[in-house]
Order: sequence, then C-alpha cells, then structure tokens
Amino acid sequence: MSHEDPFLGLDLDGCLINGNICPSAQAIIDQCDSYTEISPSGEGIRIIGTGKIPVGFDNKYDMTGDGFKALEIYDKLRYLTITADVLGEPREIKPIDLNRITLPQSKSADPGKKSKPLGMANHELLLNRIRADKEGMKFTMLYDHGSLVDYGGDQSRADMALVTILAKWTNFDPVLLDQLFRGSALIREKWDKVHHADGSTYGEMTIQRVLENRPIFHKNEIEGFLRFHYDFQFNVVLERVEMRRRGEEQWQIVDDYEFNSIHRHIQNKSGQIGHQALHGILQSDFTPKFDPFMEYFTKLPK
Repeated sequence: MSHEDPFLGLDLDGCLINGNICPSAQAIIDQCDSYTEISPSGEGIRIIGTGKIPVGFDNKYDMTGDGFKALEIYDKLRYLTITADVLGEPREIKPIDLNRITLPQSKSADPGKKSKPLGMANHELLLNRIRADKEGMKFTMLYDHGSLVDYGGDQSRADMALVTILAKWTNFDPVLLDQLFRGSALIREKWDKVHHADGSTYGEMTIQRVLENRPIFHKNEIEGFLRFHYDFQFNVVLERVEMRRRGEEQWQIVDDYEFNSIHRHIQNKSGQIGHQALHGILQSDFTPKFDPFMEYFTKLPK
C-alpha cells in the first residue's frame, strides 16, 4: 500500500476462534461491507476497501476487552498478503468511511451508552480538557447527557451550542468537529439527512453556520476552511492540483483564476494568508494523490 493507491486495509487480529467470528469483529465487518478474507494465520480477518485514515485517527486499537486481540488500519507503507480465502459471500471492494465506523462496547461498558465512532478512542484527552474548562459544565450537559434544559427543548439550538464549543477546541477543523460531535449524546439520524438542495446534510450545515460566523486567522483554521468548502486532489498522471466546490461533482484544474478565487474566498472571511503560503498548502500532503488509471481499473466489473 502506498500514498498513490486508493486502498485501505483493516486487520482484525485474533477474532476467529475455532472458526467462529466474535460478535464485535462481525459488527465491524458488517459496517465496512467491503471485501473480506481470512488472514494468512487463519486466526484473523482482513477487510480491504478504498479510503484514507482521517486526521486524528490512530491506526492501532487494543480490542482485548471486546473479544479479540487488536484492530489495525493501514492506507500506506504496508504490504498486505492476499489469501483469496474469502469470508462468506464475496463482497466488492467498496469505499470505507472510518468516521462512520463505531467500535463495539466492551463487556464492562454501561449497556445504556451508545457505541462511539472509531476515531473517538483518540479524543478522550481533548474531551477531558474541555470538561475541565470554565465551560465544562455546559459542555458536559450537552456532550455527555444531551440535555436540552437550557435550550427550551430545541435540539437544533443545543446542537449549535455544542458545535460552537467544540469549534474553539478544534481550531475550527470541520472534519474533527464532525468526528467529535458523532461521539456526543446529541447525535441523531437527522445529522446525516440532506437538508439543502446542494446535497448538504443537517450536520454539515450546522458546522458551516459556526464556521461562517467565525473569522479565520491561523494556518490550521485556513486548512479546515479549505476542507469544508472544497475537495482537492493531486492528479499524479497530469501532475496538477484539481478541485471541486461543495455540492459539485465535476473536478477542475486549479488554474490562476481558480487559485485567486480561493484566495479571495479566504480573505472575505478575514483570513490572512499569502499566495505563496496558500500554494504551499495545496502542493503538500494536504492534497491527497489521485491516480485516474488506478481508479478506472478498480471500478472495472469483476
């Protein structure tokens, strides 16, 4: 696996016991819903899909409290041995959004608590810092208890209040904001429902409202702003940066006109960044690599 290819691999180590898959591993397999095979050891499972490990995620998780040894995730700098020993009915290689994968609750966990998104395992330190802050009580009531008492029973107001608090602690990174909110007691199906003609979901629009009401000043805030309003990719065949705006499907080259338009968009939000610095962001690992040939062959029918 390399930076250039689109593949993502999940290793579930020690989840096959006497030929049976432990329930917690099966839950992860079902959520990924992509090509799954038995690993070379015969004691684990490997899931192969497409996608990338999001910012803030670890790639190794101790799962000994959940019935198997470990979960490891890779998207680069790794050799994966293919056994072709398919588990169950063959599945196609599909995109895997790790933000949507939830870890099973351990046997000792409170049965009334919701399963947390995968990335939340890495954010507890940050959450504890917020809980200890001067707004900690307000945050705890919203995040841990989903309380609507201070919002007249209006959950949308509570959602906005929680996102506003989280924004200050995440440098207004919309990806991290979304990850954290999904681990809160306020999360509901509405978060992922489309609420705008451009395809934006309720959750995206809630985050966008907070971001639009906040001037951006720092480099990491600018990167978060770019991630929220645009998609970028570096076409390794044509050796160029390409972009598309939120709600658009067509990719286009970032020529001088588009580059200056992006720069102006940032300035309109009080963002201060020079042309050279913006160029440096877009020409770095901020922009994931994309190989159109690999994409073509991946989508060919079996």
